[in-house]
Amino acid sequence: MYMPDLQEVADTFVNNVQNLPPGPGVSLDGPLAAALQAEGKLRSLFVHNRVNPVLSDPYIGLVNIFNAPADIRVTRARIIRDENDLKSKYVLPVGRGLRRSEGSPAMVNNFEEFMTNWNTFTNGSLARMKWDNVIVAGGAVQACLAPGLVLDPLPWYYFPQHRGADVDVFLYGMTAKQAEEKMKSIYKAICAAVPHPVTCVRTKHAVTIHSQFPYRPVQIVLRLLRLSMSALMSILGSSMRVLGL
Repeated sequence: MYMPDLQEVADTFVNNVQNLPPGPGVSLDGPLAAALQAEGKLRSLFVHNRVNPVLSDPYIGLVNIFNAPADIRVTRARIIRDENDLKSKYVLPVGRGLRRSEGSPAMVNNFEEFMTNWNTFTNGSLARMKWDNVIVAGGAVQACLAPGLVLDPLPWYYFPQHRGADVDVFLYGMTAKQAEEKMKSIYKAICAAVPHPVTCVRTKHAVTIHSQFPYRPVQIVLRLLRLSMSALMSILGSSMRVLGL
């Protein structure tokens, strides 16, 4: 199977988005097409051909979003003609009070703002954890990328869409024994950071570390990953934070 150069695909995507005409209602389908096709091929390799040399790159498919040009990290608003148009294509459309306006920031400006949001979202429960061979991915990360929350992000994180959110943790590049020791160290780090009793619940696919409100559950997925990128391959439409690489 032919595999395109993913860095070239990413660069082309960024350039194509930059070249889109200004104004609301502009479709991103064109720039997305080639990127989604390349991503589909990458996912196929992770499923069917994990020994492919392409997968030897630990950062394959990853892009540092904070290095992306500022003019593409803006909102491309949908044109809404009336109330029927608002609901015509979505079962649960975003309400008018939460919709971002055309050209407004689509994400935080920098990593420092992200970390401010992250520490608020997690209430510092992971502050003492060592990040080597650890990845956090999914909705928790995406929530912390939301713009305009630096002054007071706490109320936003307890809106209905985030109130029950946990933090998904993935381990990669370790043996089963090493992963077991890593989970113990994560548990100890959370116990040291949280001023309340902490308990663990083991299920078939994860170990979840619980405390009391407002500390969110931390779910450690038991599937061992060879590469950091494997976490995103298992979560559709997600974002990822990688530290300690």
